[in-house]
Amino acid sequence: MYVKCGSIKDAWRVFNKMASQDVVSWTAMVLGHVQSGQGQKGLELFRQMQQEGVRPDSLTIVAVLNACASVVTLEEGRCVHQQIIEHGWDSDVFVASSLIDMYAKCGSMEDAWRVFNKMPSRDVVTWTTVLGGCAMHGHGKEALKLFEQMCKGGVQPDDITFVCLLSACSHIGVVDEGMQSFALMSTVYRISTKLEHYTCMVDLLGRAGHLQKAENMVMAMPCKPHMAAWMALLGACRIHGNMEMAERVAKRIIEMEPENAAGYVLLSNIYTAAGSRHLCENVVQQRKGKGSKKQLVRTWIEVNNEVHAFVVEDQDYPQMIESHAEL
Repeated sequence: MYVKCGSIKDAWRVFNKMASQDVVSWTAMVLGHVQSGQGQKGLELFRQMQQEGVRPDSLTIVAVLNACASVVTLEEGRCVHQQIIEHGWDSDVFVASSLIDMYAKCGSMEDAWRVFNKMPSRDVVTWTTVLGGCAMHGHGKEALKLFEQMCKGGVQPDDITFVCLLSACSHIGVVDEGMQSFALMSTVYRISTKLEHYTCMVDLLGRAGHLQKAENMVMAMPCKPHMAAWMALLGACRIHGNMEMAERVAKRIIEMEPENAAGYVLLSNIYTAAGSRHLCENVVQQRKGKGSKKQLVRTWIEVNNEVHAFVVEDQDYPQMIESHAEL
């Protein structure tokens, strides 16, 4: 219960009071930390669990693979893969799908494809996972072929499949294929379009330069457009230098989330690119006046099987001097 609610401290309190911890309780703790954005801690718990002699089950392995994906530690993921083979879980569709997802998010589509091709059977989750990996790595043509192959094989796509497919179309700029896929959802597969699908279409149309169509798509959403859709449109305005629409879109974003600096930053970048420095300075002053702050971005890199985390303008990293010298 505490894990599902995101209350890790309470979960730890109960966990530590247990007379003995079994695989279920260990798995819950690993999963809880992964879901709370503490993937590295989840991996540490997995190692501790094994040191305690508790044998993981398939659910534990899925949680650990999610942890590996969240902190992009490919080598540790490969070690987990070896355990999967040793325990015979590689034929488990759920485990194999999680393995594909881990490899894709860790940057190794070759390994993801290898797992996919070895699977004796595949369900919609498996197909969607590898589709998502293709979209993530910009392999849009492969994604379209996969979708066709999936449908010919009798596997019914779901709403998440179409999110991945539309995202893949967006990354390679194939507007016609994207529009056809969007239409297929309701006409052939009777899948209700959600905000995520509309956002993908806004991104697709915007990147391709169809800004007015993209704005019309935002306005045609079945319910109030969320931040992601407006940000996709504003990003497209930046790519194509449409200041008039950018001002209109940025105003909506700022009204929705005045404390979020993203809208201000993108708009100021558009003004800068257009050579309107005084307008850029005005936006910066507005942002400061609203008290909005940039969200810190975190990234990871794996060196010698050790994961190093960085945030913007971080001066506390132990090897900062050596890192800057190398750069």
